Amino acid sequence: MDAPKPSGYLTEHADLLLCAAKDGPTLDLACGSGQNGLYLAEKGVEVHFWDREEQGLDNIKSIARVKGLKVFIRQIDLETGQGGALPADYFSLIMVFRYLHRPLISDIKKAVLPGGIVIYETFTTRQAELGKPSNPDFLLKENELLEWFRDWEIIDHRQARLENPERYMAGVIARKPQAMVDSQLPYKHELLRKAVHIPALIIPAGMLMLERHQSIIILGFVTILAVSLDLLRARHTLLNRWIQKIFGLLMRPGEKAASEAGVVLNGATWALISAFLLILIFPVNVAAFSISVFLIGDAAAALAGRRFGRIKWGRSSKTMEGSLAFLLTALMVIPIIPGIKFWTGFLACLGACLAEALPGPVNDNLRVPLSAAGIMVFLEYVL
Repeated sequence: MDAPKPSGYLTEHADLLLCAAKDGPTLDLACGSGQNGLYLAEKGVEVHFWDREEQGLDNIKSIARVKGLKVFIRQIDLETGQGGALPADYFSLIMVFRYLHRPLISDIKKAVLPGGIVIYETFTTRQAELGKPSNPDFLLKENELLEWFRDWEIIDHRQARLENPERYMAGVIARKPQAMVDSQLPYKHELLRKAVHIPALIIPAGMLMLERHQSIIILGFVTILAVSLDLLRARHTLLNRWIQKIFGLLMRPGEKAASEAGVVLNGATWALISAFLLILIFPVNVAAFSISVFLIGDAAAALAGRRFGRIKWGRSSKTMEGSLAFLLTALMVIPIIPGIKFWTGFLACLGACLAEALPGPVNDNLRVPLSAAGIMVFLEYVL
C-alpha cells in the first residue's frame, strides 16, 4: 500500500530540511503512516521512524522494502517510557506532525544537535469548532509553538485555516542555537544565578570605599582562590561533586563537567578575574562603573531575554529585547558612580551591551566589563 501524501508544510520547506538532514539522522516522531519520513527517505535521508503502533510501522517497512529504501524502525511509547527514551544531542532534524504530548517538548529539544532543526505541525484549539480532535490536551493554544521555541531561532511560523480537508493548524520550524550547548539553565535556576549579581555589587562598592591597593590585594586573593578551586576540581572528582552539591543549581552544564572536560572556569571565577583586572589597570571609578554595568546589565539581559525575547541577533541565542534591558538598566549606574560623564557612560554602556549580545571568543563575563572600561578610557584620555 502507498503512504498518504506528506504534509504540505514539509514539502514547502523541503530544501531547508534536506540541508539540515545532511548533518545527522532524522527522526519522524509519532510517525503514524510514515508519509513525511518516507518523503525524505526517498531523497536519500537517513530517517528513523518511531511510533507505538506496530501496524503503522509494519506498513512503513513494507513500503520501504518495495521502494528499496533503507529505514530505521523503532516501536516505542515515549509517553510511558516503554521501549526507551530520546537521546540527547543526536538528531539533526526532528519532525512531529499531528501529535501533541506536552511533557515531551523538553526532551525533543534536547534530542536535537546544536544547529539542528525541529519542524512541528499539529492542530490548534480552533479545530474543536470543526470536530475532532477536540480534546484540549491534543490541541495547541495560540502561539504555543512560539513559546516552546522562544530560545531558538524561529525560521518559520504559521497559524492558519487549511482546506482539503478543512482544519486549523499551527506549525513552526526552529533551529537550535549552537551557543545553547552547555549554556541553558531552567529559568528558575537562571533567576537564582542572576540574583547572585545583587550581593556581588559589594565588589564595586568596595572599590570606591577602600584604597586602591587594598582592593587589588583583596580581589587578587579571592580571584586566585577561585581559579585554584576550578583547577583542583578538574583534577579531583570528589571536590567537583562537593562543589556541585552546594552550587549545582547555579551552574551551567558545561561548568559542571570540569573533571570530564578538563579545566573549566565558572562564571563567578570569570567575573572575579574581570574585577581584578579592572582595578589593576583602570582608574577606580572606571573599574567600579564597568563591573557594575556588567553585574546589573547582564542579569537584566539574561532574565528579560529568556522571558520576553522574540527577535534574535542573527543565529545567536541572544535577543534584542534582552539587549534593550541590558542598556536601560546599565544606564542607571551612570549617576551613581562619581566622576562619570553622561555621554561617556552612555557610550560605554552601549559598547558593553553590544559585547554582551554578539558572540566572541572570550567569555562574556570578561569581555563585557573590559569593553566598557576600554571605551571609557579611550573617550576620556585618548580623544
